Amino acid sequence: HLRIDVTTGEGELIAQPYRDDHPGPTSVLLPLSDTHFYDQHDEELEVTFDIDNAGKTNGITILQADITKYAKKIK
Repeated sequence: HLRIDVTTGEGELIAQPYRDDHPGPTSVLLPLSDTHFYDQHDEELEVTFDIDNAGKTNGITILQADITKYAKKIK
């Protein structure tokens, strides 16, 4: 079970993954566009937010090491 908490802090997006409630390495996400970001310390990690026409976030697409996964928003 993987959960990723995405929060804002000091003008940055922070992604904190948890696998089975154990924290993984924190990522500081820097913008490539309004919805597309990359990890400050791992340029192979990219995150794209799935935003609908009303501006609501539905989930994120994660690209890492040529593997793409989608995570839907749960909160």
